[in-house]
Amino acid sequence: MDKAAKLLELAKDNFEEGEEVLSYVDGAFQATVKNRNTMRTGVLIATNKKLRFCGKRLFFIYDDVIEYSDIYKVELTKEKFGDTIFIDGKKQSYFMRFIISKEVSNFFNIIKEYKGKRF
Repeated sequence: MDKAAKLLELAKDNFEEGEEVLSYVDGAFQATVKNRNTMRTGVLIATNKKLRFCGKRLFFIYDDVIEYSDIYKVELTKEKFGDTIFIDGKKQSYFMRFIISKEVSNFFNIIKEYKGKRF
């Protein structure tokens, strides 16, 4: 089992009832925590109810949630070392950088389709 598959299984422990994985990408997730930019490696998962980031470092598991209703806009850019997805949210902005997944355009289209929806 590869790292992304292990992280998907860890993330599923926190899923709501009826929540299913639609697509995911792996890379480095950047968000602001306690007024500091943090970058963590892991998977960003698009489910049928929300976006979830799952990453693991030593014995600590990161589980960040972004509600689709909190997303204003999403942008996909191609860069030298992989794709980047920018998510502009109500509370803060997020980046998923250095994405090397082949499913990035499918993942991006799912976010665009679901953004602004309430579940």
